[in-house]
Amino acid sequence: MPKNILILCGGRGSRIKDITTTPKVLIEYKGRPFLHYLHQQLKLDDERKVILATGYGSEQIIEYCSVHLKDIQIVTEEIPLGTGGAIVNAIKQLDIQGDLIVINGDTIYNSEDIKHFLTSQTSPRKNSITLATFDVTNNQRYGEIKFDPHLIIEKPKSITENSTVFGGIVTLDTDLLRCHETRHISFECMLSDLQLSKMKVDTFQMANMFLDFGTPEAYLSICQ
Repeated sequence: MPKNILILCGGRGSRIKDITTTPKVLIEYKGRPFLHYLHQQLKLDDERKVILATGYGSEQIIEYCSVHLKDIQIVTEEIPLGTGGAIVNAIKQLDIQGDLIVINGDTIYNSEDIKHFLTSQTSPRKNSITLATFDVTNNQRYGEIKFDPHLIIEKPKSITENSTVFGGIVTLDTDLLRCHETRHISFECMLSDLQLSKMKVDTFQMANMFLDFGTPEAYLSICQ
């Protein structure tokens, strides 16, 4: 089982910037910052290392972790790098070896789903990635997964029912990205840069839908 888990939490939160300037992982949820619950879900044992890839609001995140989550390791990007660039930056800065689990820091997942995903991932997974997938009835807001013939994750051009989408959790072999240029790029676009013919792609079906609170509607719903 991979021992390193990277939480992506460097985004500006541009869709909710008119509502709050708090970094999304520090938004209060059920009386505590969301990062508290995410850390509980991911830290299944003492050997597992949780890493934060921070950018916007890093000072606030570092201050919170220095008091409440001292076992978390933090990597800060000097300029916005996107989800893909943040992964590459963390791998290089910390010299992360072997497999790495990456998860979005602005998404609420079912705890049992997270546990099943984590325990299902075995090491080593040379030249391979595993994507957590979800079935949705409306694909408008999500990155739809297609194989054409290689893996493509893209926002759909039209609304369709019963689609399979990427849920923002992935296990990957860090050697796939170690030589990748550190630049601003999304994880979805970075996949297109890789030699997919040499990369094994697996999917893991999650049972319950997730909640991305990066939109005003979702943010207000969790604040109630």
